[in-house]
Amino acid sequence: MLIALRTSTMTITLDPKQDFPQFQHLSSGDMLRKHVQNQTSLGKEAQAYMKAGKLVPDDLVFDLITEEADLESGRSILLDGFPRTVAQAEGLERLVHVDMVINLVIPTDTIVERISDRYVSSSLLSL
Repeated sequence: MLIALRTSTMTITLDPKQDFPQFQHLSSGDMLRKHVQNQTSLGKEAQAYMKAGKLVPDDLVFDLITEEADLESGRSILLDGFPRTVAQAEGLERLVHVDMVINLVIPTDTIVERISDRYVSSSLLSL
């Protein structure tokens, strides 16, 4: 089974590792930030798009997910923030069978609040 969580409609906080220990939890945003911080080749490539104010391309995000996912274990995967585009979803479906998708709608005010909490100065991106 594979569950894709895109957003949250409530002001509750779930800790996927604690609340869903049976799943391998993969957060595309967390993984991108980790790769940028560790200056991996994938992180450097993603950082160039981020510095330019562009979205990280689908193929790069897809590579990130497939690199991090343990597909051979047979363990279910909880995807957080992926897929975000039709191309990502189609690529995912070619890679694994998707049993279930949950799409939670989030109010604009909550989006703005969460984005504000994640703001990273551009000077930090150059580290």
